Amino acid sequence: MKAADHFTVSVNNPLVINEYIEFLPDVTLIKGVDSLERHPLPADIYLAIEVSEQSLAYDQDVKLPRYARGRVAEVWIIDVEQATVERYSEPKSDGTYAKHARFGRDDKIQSITLTDLQLSVRDVLA
Repeated sequence: MKAADHFTVSVNNPLVINEYIEFLPDVTLIKGVDSLERHPLPADIYLAIEVSEQSLAYDQDVKLPRYARGRVAEVWIIDVEQATVERYSEPKSDGTYAKHARFGRDDKIQSITLTDLQLSVRDVLA
């Protein structure tokens, strides 16, 4: 899917995983360009991004499995300290993702759900 004009960027706004769990991802790319009349659900999300400065363990060990169980299609975890971005896709009901890739400062990262969204990791970290 082409990225242009197909999503809304949301910063630090709620994402409802289920009736008991709601997270505030640092950035979400929400399907469509119109605002929702409710908080987005996993099915409304192309990509959730977590920026981990001091929260890496929490993002990986707590949030990521819940994103997977909630069926969030793609998650990026930006590890500021290590200057890397981890991309997770194909969520599984056991709380894991079938695909995982790690990108360093000199790499380019391409979204799985928005195939023409490609960024340099250096730019993501800037």
